[in-house]
Amino acid sequence: MTTILPSSAHTPGPWRIERSIENDRAIIIFSDKNDEYVCSMILDDPEMEANARLIAAAPEILEALDMLMSATVDEQLAQGIELYDHEVEARDAALAAMAKTDG
Repeated sequence: MTTILPSSAHTPGPWRIERSIENDRAIIIFSDKNDEYVCSMILDDPEMEANARLIAAAPEILEALDMLMSATVDEQLAQGIELYDHEVEARDAALAAMAKTDG
């Protein structure tokens, strides 16, 4: 696998969104694995709710990207298959996005 992060680098996913019982405009994101608090947000507009959904999906998106890289591009490289320019660009973009999660 392409994995560039230790599994403990962030709160384990998947994450879920819950509405705050104290403030109907607030949401809280928790880990499904251990109910650990991840973050909270005040929903000032519809874009904030979309951002919260994206944040909550982040661990699964990261894992899926890692799996995709491993099953495709990394497999090609392991077999000595040269990548096309667009595959190199896509791989570089994926690795750069994954590296952002490492702080």
